[in-house]
Amino acid sequence: MKKRILLLLLLSGLTLRAAPVQGADGVEVTVDSPRRIVVLNRSSAEILRDLDAAALVIGADSSAAEFLGGETIANLGHPYRPDVAAITRLKPDLVLATEDALRAEPATQLRAAGLAVLVLENSSKDGIEGLKRRLAAIGALLDKEAAARELTQAIDARLARLQAANARITQKKNVLFIYRRGATNSIFYGAGSGPARLVELAGARYASTATENTPVSPETLAPLAPDVIIVLQRGFTIDNILTLPGVADTPAGRDKAIYPVDSSIRWIGTRYLDHVEKLHRDLYPE
Repeated sequence: MKKRILLLLLLSGLTLRAAPVQGADGVEVTVDSPRRIVVLNRSSAEILRDLDAAALVIGADSSAAEFLGGETIANLGHPYRPDVAAITRLKPDLVLATEDALRAEPATQLRAAGLAVLVLENSSKDGIEGLKRRLAAIGALLDKEAAARELTQAIDARLARLQAANARITQKKNVLFIYRRGATNSIFYGAGSGPARLVELAGARYASTATENTPVSPETLAPLAPDVIIVLQRGFTIDNILTLPGVADTPAGRDKAIYPVDSSIRWIGTRYLDHVEKLHRDLYPE
């Protein structure tokens, strides 16, 4: 009798199917025990690592591939310009992407090639609350709901400590994120972006209320008057930021209050609060 019960349990386990997960584009995806994952977005790569699933990744965009490391992961290039043909050749059983990394047309092409494609919400949508939704979705898809819940609880605990620290701030800094492309075509990100949410979580005010990215110029920077400017640490020097049009005339430029931040802050993943905490310390040293 015991052997029969054990056999039935084993057989029932073989027929279990992963819970279907609906993507942000309305397409429902079910993949039983994926073993070959292509990940398009650094934030999802961070989640996979923290769910102990990074070993399943066979291909990733350049930012995610750099984070995950490993010589066996195919580097699929620019985070916002996925190579459909290269992804198809890898024959993944799951393509895990976000709205900002995979647009409708390439997603349709990948599905037409017979691939399962889960498109999650934009990686900066709704800040930490959006991160927790994406974490829950990936946890459900990989049958790792318990681990996803533990990560969410840890995120909530860190966020509560940050909020307590922010409550003690008497004067908020006015901070702007500039994406340096070159001497004449740099931009600053708009409100609601990953960098803007980083600033707000760190206890400061984001200088721009525009919803779109805006070219850097004396005319666009003057009314914002940022106390602090943050830029990506890649290739960072204060001098090359001060040469951007209008930067030297801002309060941040005059005080040389220009801080480097990690390149991944454009996407809100499970390492995001590390960067929030660092920025908080930079802005409000004790």
